[in-house]
Amino acid sequence: MIYLNRVELMGYLGEDAMTFVAASSGRKYVKFSLATTKRTKDKATGNAVDHTQWHSVTAWAKLAETLDRIKLAKGTPVYVDGEVSYRRWTDSDGVVKYATDIVASRVQSLSTRQGQVQASASQNCEDEDLPF
Repeated sequence: MIYLNRVELMGYLGEDAMTFVAASSGRKYVKFSLATTKRTKDKATGNAVDHTQWHSVTAWAKLAETLDRIKLAKGTPVYVDGEVSYRRWTDSDGVVKYATDIVASRVQSLSTRQGQVQASASQNCEDEDLPF
């Protein structure tokens, strides 16, 4: 049996990309939120209606280092290629929490603004590269 876990997204950063260091391993990672929007037509009014989905994107290792240098800013259009990761944990109050992340293997700025450098970064992630 062959399995595939792959996601491709194009959208806009909802915040500046933030760089962190994992406490357990000391490895650098970058996180940002990405908005993707689907436009549909309201059946009752005929008006266009936007439906926005927010995605949490995380990049590790060399990709994180490259993205840290690029300094992606809020509103930047990007292409993200990666995989879906689901996490489950229990917080200090005993409440079970869930999160869905996109673990990026490639991020490319789609910005064509004058003076802004178009940047592309990618990496091949192996399971042992991920901290979870």
